[in-house]
Amino acid sequence: MKDSGSVKQAQDAQGGVLSKGKAGRPRPAIEVPAPLAPGTAQVLIKVSKILTASAPGGPACAQGNCQAEARVKAVMGYGAGFQDAFGEGQIIKVYFPAGMKLVEKGERQIEVQDLLEVNLMAPTPANGWFTVNSFSRRK
Repeated sequence: MKDSGSVKQAQDAQGGVLSKGKAGRPRPAIEVPAPLAPGTAQVLIKVSKILTASAPGGPACAQGNCQAEARVKAVMGYGAGFQDAFGEGQIIKVYFPAGMKLVEKGERQIEVQDLLEVNLMAPTPANGWFTVNSFSRRK
């Protein structure tokens, strides 16, 4: 019985995938990043200034509703329709909305010099602040 057009593959001694037809050359594994939502960007930032005044008896950026100035360290990607372009070293204003958990158990609040990987939503023309949808700390 004949093969119905499917490509037969085998593994070589190093674990690479061999393809029938291309002289048995291994194909490298390519890691494809998850697509970003339209109107968002994935950016690595370093917090340079906290702009929100701390509440009496509490930290400034523990419960959200926090505004900060940050320096762009790297851009990981843009979602479709994101109109702004970031340059390395550019200063941007970011906003962590109310209700976002900025302090997890055992962690500290967001502070100056923190390195964060953030997912940013494009700013509204009225204020120019980039809204943080999600973030993770980087070392």
